[in-house]
Amino acid sequence: MQRLAITPLLISVAGLRQPAEEPKAALLPTDKQEVSLLKLSLRALSLLPASMPLAESLPWIPSAILSVQRVTHACALGGPSASTLAEACQQTASALLSRYAKQNLDESTAASFQLLRLSAAEAGLSLLVSTPPAQRSLMLAHVLKFADDLDPQGAAAALHERVQQALRELLRSADAGIALQGLLSFLPAASKDVALEYIRSMLAEVAPLLLRDNTASSSVKPVALKVLLLMVTLSPPAAVVTVLSLLLPLLIGCMWLGRDGAPDAVQKELSTLAHASITALGKRHTAEFRQAVAAFSDETRTRMESALREAAAASQQAASAASTGAAQAEAKPKIALRMDFSSFGKR
Repeated sequence: MQRLAITPLLISVAGLRQPAEEPKAALLPTDKQEVSLLKLSLRALSLLPASMPLAESLPWIPSAILSVQRVTHACALGGPSASTLAEACQQTASALLSRYAKQNLDESTAASFQLLRLSAAEAGLSLLVSTPPAQRSLMLAHVLKFADDLDPQGAAAALHERVQQALRELLRSADAGIALQGLLSFLPAASKDVALEYIRSMLAEVAPLLLRDNTASSSVKPVALKVLLLMVTLSPPAAVVTVLSLLLPLLIGCMWLGRDGAPDAVQKELSTLAHASITALGKRHTAEFRQAVAAFSDETRTRMESALREAAAASQQAASAASTGAAQAEAKPKIALRMDFSSFGKR
């Protein structure tokens, strides 16, 4: 049955027919019926193992995972049907992983599946690094999905280091946004130990993207800010002060002051986001926030105070203008007077 499910994929995606060779770009089908058939094939790859007892279905998993990886890689390289098939691949991978979650398995079966998961992540990583950097989004998400529950101190330690290196290379390139989006999805889904390992490793790589003189694209900095805020949220209590000590000065640098000149739309948006973030962090981590601020230089503290005062004044001015506008609207006559009297007195 699994051969029947895979056959349409073998016919339509050239990369599946020669898995031993170096991955190459594979043209995806454009015919709607063929694309629909491939979606059914991908779904069948997760449904067939689901029809068997957990332990007995394990030998069928490697072929299913390999097929999903190869199709995902073909989607990453582009094509009219790429987004449709990529979504089907993600659903199949998620279905396989959710069925073999640790809580559903006995100790022996769980250990066997973790080995399969490690092997799948390593194979996916090989495909990832063979993909042009600008097209790595899909394969990165795929690799992170399989790596998010692998013990970072165990057999998967070397894999995690290679994944982190792949993330570093992206973060230091023009395609940093791909790594940031991957981290935004990955960190909340990962096990606690894996998330902490990646926070320790990636914090110093993400933080420089918020520096004012960093030339990262306008779309990157807001995402970098969100990743850093997520890292604060996921950090253990003992580490919050350390993370805030790094993050708060960066946020203050993002806040625009009147003396900096007129901000463009991107700078204004980033400044607003930074102000909201500082306010939220101060409320959520009050003691740690005060401790971090106490260590600020005079220049940093002065800039933060100035930025907060200007933001408060701007907010008050906006509220006053809104209140004045509402009062003026309330004072207007309820009846519109007719000012054209040209026909007055005429019959």
